[in-house]
Amino acid sequence: MSIYAMSDLHGCLLFYQKMKEQLQPEDKVICLGDCGDRGPQGWETIKAVLEDPQFTYLRGNHEDMLIGAMQEYLGEDRHTAHSYSKVGATALLVYNGGIQTLNGWKDEGADSKWLNKLLALPFRYTYDNKDGKHIILSHAGPTSILYSEQEDLFTRDAICWDRDSINLEWPDEDEFKDTYMVHGHTPCWYLSKSWKPEDGPIYYQDGHKIDIDCGTVQTHAAYLFDLDNFDGGFLFTA
Repeated sequence: MSIYAMSDLHGCLLFYQKMKEQLQPEDKVICLGDCGDRGPQGWETIKAVLEDPQFTYLRGNHEDMLIGAMQEYLGEDRHTAHSYSKVGATALLVYNGGIQTLNGWKDEGADSKWLNKLLALPFRYTYDNKDGKHIILSHAGPTSILYSEQEDLFTRDAICWDRDSINLEWPDEDEFKDTYMVHGHTPCWYLSKSWKPEDGPIYYQDGHKIDIDCGTVQTHAAYLFDLDNFDGGFLFTA
């Protein structure tokens, strides 16, 4: 059995399908969020991952915006990681390329069962691999979550939206020497202007943080990152 991570498919259902072709029946995949919006099949991609028992689906900022937009449409109070107090979740979702995703849900009857499934998504996942690496997986990968397993609203907001922590140094406490963080949210070219998808995920902060967001919509590529073979996995292209 292999354990993989993937992130930020952003409506590119083709890459979910390519990943499924690669997987063995016993394999598991941790999805780090942002399955919808921007690409051509946002709602279909979200549903496919939500309903796939091989995938553990974590909440990203685009899922969080969609949750808020669904609640606004249904006239419910928002229960999101971010407050969306300035412009509202729907407006921000539309601004970030989510109108087709939202309309896909509406066109199917705006069933609240999908809202409930999204609300139930966890924010993080931990895995101890065969080499003794303690791996924390979340959408944005804020370094702050190293220090607590408890999640208040501030922590959940950071898990979905944080980018500031990419500029931090890895903490030098002994307790974190065998800890690693795998995240998406920040396209790899933000960290290296010369980066190309064939270069693979970006390892930074002394290799303790790994960014697997290759900007699928823009690059027409996606990663399936092997959490046991820490420098391996699969690159899919279209």
